[in-house]
Amino acid sequence: MTQALIDSIEANQKTAAALSGKLRRSLVLQDLWPGVFTHGRAHSWFRGNLYQPLDMVFVIEDGAGERRKFPVDQAPNLIFLPFAEKMLTNAPREFIMYTQKRKRAAT
Repeated sequence: MTQALIDSIEANQKTAAALSGKLRRSLVLQDLWPGVFTHGRAHSWFRGNLYQPLDMVFVIEDGAGERRKFPVDQAPNLIFLPFAEKMLTNAPREFIMYTQKRKRAAT
């Protein structure tokens, strides 16, 4: 009985952490583009060449299909750094150096 209660609490904490992360990312997108969620869900991604990270763009698409592009420097660290972590396994040196610079600036 006690172990089941502990398992339930841990599952609820994981769910709460995931939802909290989603909310934080949503608030960051909304700061960058007020009204992005007016027409429903929004999607975001990065487009560009990893060999020239400063030329990359951060794209946000709202629920109506309107897209806005932002320079990668304006992409929030909350969204950029997890993306960079996934890309670092086979990334070129320029992208790795740019990511390390952003990490240092974020701390």
